[in-house]
Amino acid sequence: MNSAPKGKARVHRPSVVLTGTPAVSAKASVLLRRAGFRPVRFGTIEIKPRRFRVPQESFDWVIFASGYGARLFVKEAGKSFFSGKRIAAIGTETGKVLEKLGLKPDFIPRIFDSLAFPGEFKRCLRDRRARALLVSPEKGGAELRGALERAGVDADRLAVYSTVPARTPRAGVREFLSGGPYDFITFTSPSSFRAFGKILGGDAPNLLAASRLAAIGRVTAAEMRKAGANPAVVPSVQTIAGLIEALKKFCFCRRGGGEEKWDSRK
Repeated sequence: MNSAPKGKARVHRPSVVLTGTPAVSAKASVLLRRAGFRPVRFGTIEIKPRRFRVPQESFDWVIFASGYGARLFVKEAGKSFFSGKRIAAIGTETGKVLEKLGLKPDFIPRIFDSLAFPGEFKRCLRDRRARALLVSPEKGGAELRGALERAGVDADRLAVYSTVPARTPRAGVREFLSGGPYDFITFTSPSSFRAFGKILGGDAPNLLAASRLAAIGRVTAAEMRKAGANPAVVPSVQTIAGLIEALKKFCFCRRGGGEEKWDSRK
């Protein structure tokens, strides 16, 4: 039986379940390992591109709700579509995707979620009327469009992709359940939380109750609370890096010698 080196306490690496898309989970896994966590990938959603027509109407702004939507739309519309238009991105991650595509966002809100965006965007417009094209997923975009309309923005919504529950083999579900409970289960969108419940069925409530929960932002946290799942961690900076930093602050404490160790009392 292996034991910890003499004079050195064994350091527990908290397990963190990642429920997002493969691309999001791959990036988060690397960052979690560097931060001292043990990532567990259990993808609950897949992204399905939708067929769409590039609008020919005139717009003052194009608003992107996600990086994935930005990639799909720019590929179909081309960069020439943005001539004479300004671009808004809901979050720095979406902004980085646009910059890689050769487009520089004119506006990124201070708070990266769809609840705060309409109010910040209205202040950016300085009470001027504007017509905007909102490029979004199939689910969730309708609420954002309504909030933009109430903020005085004439918004047309274009859904360019859908999120659907991942097709997880039953053997994979059994393996995941046998590894629980986990220190943390994280959710990066309302759809990842809903799909988690669909995939695990009756096993989901017990696993959620036995683990600490984390939501990437207020919109996801609100969806979880509606189902009776209360997230212990909701970062103020709503990005993958912000979520990991919030997990560190929640579960690590400084002890002698400046070493960071798992604090199981929290």
